[in-house]
Amino acid sequence: MHLVMKNHRGTAVRVNTGVKGANLARVQIKGTDIKSGSASFVITGASITERENVQLQPSTSDKIYAYAFGRAMGQLTLSGMAFPQMCKGQGGSKSGIKLLFDEYEKSRFSKNFKPLQITVSKVNFSGFLIGCRFEYADAAHSIATWTLEFVTYRKPKTTDV
Repeated sequence: MHLVMKNHRGTAVRVNTGVKGANLARVQIKGTDIKSGSASFVITGASITERENVQLQPSTSDKIYAYAFGRAMGQLTLSGMAFPQMCKGQGGSKSGIKLLFDEYEKSRFSKNFKPLQITVSKVNFSGFLIGCRFEYADAAHSIATWTLEFVTYRKPKTTDV
């Protein structure tokens, strides 16, 4: 499947090539319309950051003390392009910006205080939607770039000691 921009103002069409899309780059957020393969926006990037919650303290006796507090919260950012209308033949009438902004309003952290289940490349995260950004990249064709920001956490595997 390829997306081809026609030479008409604000029009995007989807051309099915018979080639199956890559499974590794699939994104889905349960309970929302945010997923790979949307008709009015595309996900072009995902950034995932995880780190440890540690403190390193050097001493005057050439020793370094390390305090480890476990995992810190992670960060996941999705980004892409939004179109002014659905691709032809896809139905619906919401623009990509409208659809994404509606999902942000519905799913943002302070609205419901519930974690979202996010899957990126078959890796599952729980997270909170904390920000969105829209910017018109091509005003002549009403194509915008967008970013959604999440704070994430992953449940560590537990073992009996």
